[in-house]
Formats: sequence, C-alpha cells, structure tokens
Amino acid sequence: SSTTQTTISQFSASSVRSCRFTVQVTNNTDSTYHTSELLLVHDGTTPGITEFGTIFTGAAAEATFDADISGGNVRLRATPASSDSMTFKVVRHMITT
Repeated sequence: SSTTQTTISQFSASSVRSCRFTVQVTNNTDSTYHTSELLLVHDGTTPGITEFGTIFTGAAAEATFDADISGGNVRLRATPASSDSMTFKVVRHMITT
C-alpha cells in the first residue's frame, strides 16, 4: 500500500527486455478499483511504456504509471491520483533477452 509514488514491480535490465503488466489498484478509503494493462520495452538505458485497457469503478483512474532504470533494474512506478492509501497488485509476463 502507498500514498505516494512507489515501485510496484522491478526486474534486472540485463535479463529481461520487454514485459506486459496487469495492474489492479484498490483505493483503501472508498473501495474503488482501477485496472490497466501496460507494455514496457527498454534498450538498456531508457524504458518505453504504454498503458491501455484501462477501466475503473470510481470517477477517475486511481493512479498513473511510469518506468525508469535504476541500479541495473527496470522499475515500474505508480503514483496515486489522490492522498488516499492505494493497494497495488501486479501480474507480469516477461520476455528475456
């Protein structure tokens, strides 16, 4: 759970080149949900990410997503859209280098 930007998944940049994520976000305050699919690919230095298939039960999406590479790891980062506590669940499908 988090109320600020947090890493919700990470893996070695040297062993995985691309990944597909299914992310479920639960707002712990009002029990609304947000689910998204994300695709990520990187060149060893810079990750590219796209979000699609987004659906939510509240008035708006519960979080935004971005990615970076830090310490040799690709990190999927989530930022809650409000100060409410959010729980993140992630399923990932990876393709190795």
